[in-house]
Amino acid sequence: MHGILDNRRTFSRFCYYPFTIWIVRFGLGIGEAGNWPAGLKLTREWFPPHERSFASGIFNSGAALGAIIVPPLIAFLGVNYGWRTTFIVLGALGYLWLVAFWFTYYTPGKSVEEVKEKIIPPLKTF
Repeated sequence: MHGILDNRRTFSRFCYYPFTIWIVRFGLGIGEAGNWPAGLKLTREWFPPHERSFASGIFNSGAALGAIIVPPLIAFLGVNYGWRTTFIVLGALGYLWLVAFWFTYYTPGKSVEEVKEKIIPPLKTF
């Protein structure tokens, strides 16, 4: 999911008209909606019930911290290098984050077993 978001962010660099930027940013907004449920699912998989609220707080504070750190970075990059380069740099940072996450994250074994136990055969749902 994160890779799709970075594609949308990076594609913004190639927009030349306000409507095209709107389309790409709209796609980014749609893609971002899946990040929060995925983050909460990750929290459920990795933390026992008594630690989940703290872990969710850390997860949510990351978004707030990003909202504090990124605007000055965007302003600096936009003024010094232009808005298109700003989109490329932010997209590249997102891809670096994606690669780091991809190679370090794994689903805990107990969570995989729980999912296998909860699978409902398709005909039993009707």
